[in-house]
Amino acid sequence: MPLEHVESDPRGHAGIDRVPAALEHPRAGLGRKIVAGAHHPTLPEDRGPALRHADRGSGVLDRDVRHRANDTVSRVVRIIAWRVPPYDNGCYLIVDARNEAIVIDPSMGDRQVIDAVREQGLRLVEILNTHGHPDHIFGNAAVKEATQARLAIHRLDEYRLGPKRPPTQLAVPPCSADDLFDDGQLSFLDDVELSALHTPGHTEGSTCFYLRREGALFSGDLLFKGNIGRSDLPGSDPEAMGESLSRIASSLPPNTRVYPGHGAETTLEAEIETLRGLRDAGMLPGLRLG
Repeated sequence: MPLEHVESDPRGHAGIDRVPAALEHPRAGLGRKIVAGAHHPTLPEDRGPALRHADRGSGVLDRDVRHRANDTVSRVVRIIAWRVPPYDNGCYLIVDARNEAIVIDPSMGDRQVIDAVREQGLRLVEILNTHGHPDHIFGNAAVKEATQARLAIHRLDEYRLGPKRPPTQLAVPPCSADDLFDDGQLSFLDDVELSALHTPGHTEGSTCFYLRREGALFSGDLLFKGNIGRSDLPGSDPEAMGESLSRIASSLPPNTRVYPGHGAETTLEAEIETLRGLRDAGMLPGLRLG
C-alpha cells in the first residue's frame, strides 16, 4: 500500500555525536568535519573507490504505512529512518500497532535508536543485520544492552560479528547473535509480514528484508539510489551480486520502496535503468531484468 504521509523528526539531524563520528573517518581531519556524503566511503579494508552518486540529505523520516487485514482491522506499520554519519548509513525502526519494534542495522546510530525506543514507549524485540560489515553492526552491542533485544543475522555472516571477521580499523564492540536465519519468513512481529531474502554478493550472508504488504525493501548494501554495493571485498562475489540483483528486480513489484544501507531511499523502478546501464557497461554480465 502507498505511504500516506511523512513527518520530520523535530530533533532534526540524525547524526551521532559529531566529534567521535568525525574521528572515525580518515578524511575528517583536525577540523572534525562529518563525512556523510557517499554511500560507502572508503575504509582501509575496502580496497577500492567509494561508490558514487551520493545524496547529501540527512534527517529522520517517520512513515505510516496502512493496510487492511480481512477488510475489518486497520493496522499501521511505522518506518522510522535515520541517515547516520560518518558513513551515511541507513538505520531503520519498524514499529507495529502494538508498539513492538525491530531495528535494522543500528550502525553508529545506537543513541538515536535507544532514545526513540524510550521516548515512544516501544518494546524492541529484535535487532536485524543486513550483513556483518563493521559500519552496519557497530551499534549492536549498545542497543542490545539498553533494550534487551535479541540479535539476528544470516548464518553465513555470523562469523563477522566476532574476531574471525576480516581485518578492520573500526573497533567494533563485541556482540554475539541470538538468532540465525536463512531465506524465508521472519516472525519477530506478529502482525508484520517480514521476509528475509538472502542476497549474497556484497558478503556471503547479505540479506534484504521485505515488507510485502507495505511494499518496502530494506536492501542493505545490495542496491542504492543510483548504484549497487561493492563486490571486490573479502567474502564478496560479483557473480552472486548479479544473481541477487536479478532476483530482486524480477520478483518484486516496480513500485517497491527501497530503503538502502547508505544514502537516500528510492524505488525499484527508478533503479532499473541504473542496473541496465551497469549490465550494458559489462559490470553485471549475468543480470536478468524482467
